[in-house]
Amino acid sequence: MTNKLRIFYIICALAVTVMFSLGNTTQGALLTEFSAYYGIGAFEQSFISAAASFGMAAGLCPLLSGWIKITKNLLYVIAVGAVALSFSLIGMMPAYPLFLCLYALLGMAFGFIDAIGSSLIADVSAPEKLQRNMGMLHAFYGIGGILGPFMIRFAAGFSSGGAGTGGDGVRLTAYLLAGLAAVLLIINGLGFAQIKRKSPATLVVPARLNLSELAGFIRAGAVPLLLTTALYGAYLNVITFRMAQYISVDFKSDTLAALSLSVFWAGIVISRLTAPRIKLNLKFFIVGGMALTTVITTIGVITGSAVGMCVAAFFAGIVGGAVIPMCIGELCRLIPSNTLLASSSALLLLYVVQLAGALVAGAFTPGDNLGVGLYFAAAYALLGAVSAAFYRSGEQGNAART
Repeated sequence: MTNKLRIFYIICALAVTVMFSLGNTTQGALLTEFSAYYGIGAFEQSFISAAASFGMAAGLCPLLSGWIKITKNLLYVIAVGAVALSFSLIGMMPAYPLFLCLYALLGMAFGFIDAIGSSLIADVSAPEKLQRNMGMLHAFYGIGGILGPFMIRFAAGFSSGGAGTGGDGVRLTAYLLAGLAAVLLIINGLGFAQIKRKSPATLVVPARLNLSELAGFIRAGAVPLLLTTALYGAYLNVITFRMAQYISVDFKSDTLAALSLSVFWAGIVISRLTAPRIKLNLKFFIVGGMALTTVITTIGVITGSAVGMCVAAFFAGIVGGAVIPMCIGELCRLIPSNTLLASSSALLLLYVVQLAGALVAGAFTPGDNLGVGLYFAAAYALLGAVSAAFYRSGEQGNAART
């Protein structure tokens, strides 16, 4: 593969990842508008996040099994188109059951983007640059997380009743995201045509699941990293879905609500850009980062302050933000012959646990004390630290390559 094609892969993946992040941010940043428009309580609100996670998991099942006979590159382009379609229909604010179905479709597209983007980065990266490039890819997701809350809140303010009432602002936000996805669809489509002509060898069809290969992957020590990835994903899901609403409702501050998400993702971006460049023991970093995430998040809720929660969110992002890309990078290292298996299996489990985690947190979060949901997030991070403690690298890590 030529250097220009490598650069193209990376630039496209970074741009699409930002769009993916902006779209995913709507679940939390527009939650107040959604709940006002549809008249739903705390438990029913969790269905939105659960629908997106369900779609992500459902989409990855055929991808992981190899049932989809479409090249990774083309499937990536199709997923971007599905995002444009989903947001166009979400902007119509249909009946709540259909609205949830559209978020599931959106989640399916996001699942393809997430798994294939990570796989493509692993495919085009030299071994010594894998963790750095994977961190950069996921850092761009964080950049979308920084920009998203304020951009989305700004667009949501253009409703007839103002931000927080639902209606026209939500529609405008959805249509803007649909337009962004449409632009990226054109760029990726043109780029795919160039790759097809200049480097047809890069058009890889996802392989059918090989049970012996999967067994070797598991024997190589993948299970603790898979569980850690999933549990941090559950933590991330509850934080991004519940924290802004907690601050907005309990402390009556939409500004600090948006700021909390932005500073959280700012911490994550710092972590993902710097941690892979620091020579730390992987297991030590992940266990320590998850444990500190638990402590800092708990302290943030205990302060009973919107400012305290914002400060805690920033530092929680710094200490744990690099967990997912570093785990996925290490999983891809365990099985370099099939990086899509590594990324898809990690993200499939992540989405399933996210779905269950969101429903559990929603079911036990009282409407008059939304901060309780954040304690569930802290518990997920603690379980992730325990899981990571069982990871063994070294000789076991070579099993999938022999």
